[in-house]
Amino acid sequence: MTFSQHVKEEILAGLKDALPCCRLACLSALLRGAGSLEIRSGRLGCSLTSENIKLLEFAQEIVFSLYGLKTELKREDAKIKGNSLWSVFVAEEKTLSDCGLASLSEEGYLKINEGIDKYIVEQDCCLNSYVAALFAACGSITVSPLKTLDEQAGNRFGYHFEFALTSRRAAEDLVSLLGEKGFRFKIAERKNAWAVYIKDSASICDMLAYVRADNAVLKLNNLLIEREIRNNANRQKNCITANIDKSVDASEKQIAAINKIRAREGMFDRLAPHLKEIAVARAENPFSTLDELADKLGLTKSCVNHRLRKLVETASRLP
Repeated sequence: MTFSQHVKEEILAGLKDALPCCRLACLSALLRGAGSLEIRSGRLGCSLTSENIKLLEFAQEIVFSLYGLKTELKREDAKIKGNSLWSVFVAEEKTLSDCGLASLSEEGYLKINEGIDKYIVEQDCCLNSYVAALFAACGSITVSPLKTLDEQAGNRFGYHFEFALTSRRAAEDLVSLLGEKGFRFKIAERKNAWAVYIKDSASICDMLAYVRADNAVLKLNNLLIEREIRNNANRQKNCITANIDKSVDASEKQIAAINKIRAREGMFDRLAPHLKEIAVARAENPFSTLDELADKLGLTKSCVNHRLRKLVETASRLP
């Protein structure tokens, strides 16, 4: 089971205890996110299709509790990534109207509404339930690294939380509604669909908390903490490695300078005693750091560095 599926199961489990006023918002979101309008036997209805049977059973339960209608769960011939698709057809114009998907015009015919009916999400609890149900219907989430939470997804990287909607108007309405709650979603068009998404890990954690996926929040936060610890350890390791490389390069340059001075007859003997001392110490301890040389000679690190620099400068002036 993918991480997205775990999140959706947790959301659906929480929505079963939704308040009566929120159940209509849930149904509206399910029909908006996973439904498509169809005409069957001369009647307009909505076919709710998903590979997630629990989602469809939740929709059936709401339709029955609100309207006393029994709907049939059917298995479709088509599949998605090898998984069977199931569908439920809601053939009730009043349901579509109540859910804000369609409304009667003044002329008496049904008008399709491509946006999110503000009346459905007027109360905060209803908006919260709507967003949670919408994610269960058409949402997805990926986090970095995926293999930690989702063994089926491989080793890709990135943070991504999105709703995939078939109406741009609905996408814009969703961005506006979530914006009122402090979330900054963006919209991207994708092959007759619109993705409403966020990409930063902090916002994704907040969004999971908003849709009451508390276990997912804990799991994602633990992952982020582990990743931060690992990144800090890598940074420290890289810093130590870089410092070692710099020390080795400096030591090689210093020893090369000492050897060049020694190669000039009598020049080493003419060096000042303190420069002879540091030259011998460096030649005998090629892998020692400046701190280690300072300890051996009873000097400060600054003094050792200054004397070695003097040797390098002296050698650079030789032909």
